[in-house]
Amino acid sequence: MHQTIKDTLEVVMLTEHQYKQAKNLSGGMKRKLSLAMAIVSKPQVIILDEPTSGLDVESRRQVWELIKKLKIGRSIIMSSQHLEEADELADRICIMTKGLLLALDTPDQIKRKFGVGYKLVIEPKLQTITQDEFGSMKNGIDDLILRGNVSINGLNESPDSTSKKLIYQIPFKQAQQIPELLQKMEEMFLANMYIDIEMNTLEDAYINIAREEEKMIEEFSGRR
Repeated sequence: MHQTIKDTLEVVMLTEHQYKQAKNLSGGMKRKLSLAMAIVSKPQVIILDEPTSGLDVESRRQVWELIKKLKIGRSIIMSSQHLEEADELADRICIMTKGLLLALDTPDQIKRKFGVGYKLVIEPKLQTITQDEFGSMKNGIDDLILRGNVSINGLNESPDSTSKKLIYQIPFKQAQQIPELLQKMEEMFLANMYIDIEMNTLEDAYINIAREEEKMIEEFSGRR
């Protein structure tokens, strides 16, 4: 048993604190201690209720790395209010409201089913660029991607755009057009702009689920 405890403390990185009383540990260390208590008997299933709630960013990341190690060879059922955390750790995500299951799938599939698509993010390389200069560049960008030089149906500017950061939404079904769009953008704007393409986040998908929540609840209720 002594060796098992020693091994468990090594896994959760608490070996150097093994002789401290729990009340004298930091918040992050207490969470690690809780994880140690959960795995010391080597269970095949672990249930974690918001294991990083109240932790600072660094401590949360440390607990994430621990959970990634712990889930090898076992199943972990975990609740979380942090969408980034769910996206980082989960193989499958369950979204519930009022006792009803609204979504159950892999993070990527939930993003595809409920998300808006891809985000094209454009920012000036020089932070000293004026708003007027950036506005002129934006006109050229709009000519390219909104007014037909590259045909992408359903492409729109995101409401999250700012005076120094442009965000355009590209539907999933138009993914095959993205390489041509990026090539033309790099030819015209790469010298002055940072250009990036990214899939919508789990948060974007969750917002869409929340918008449709009442409708989905009515549909589920009607099936009963």
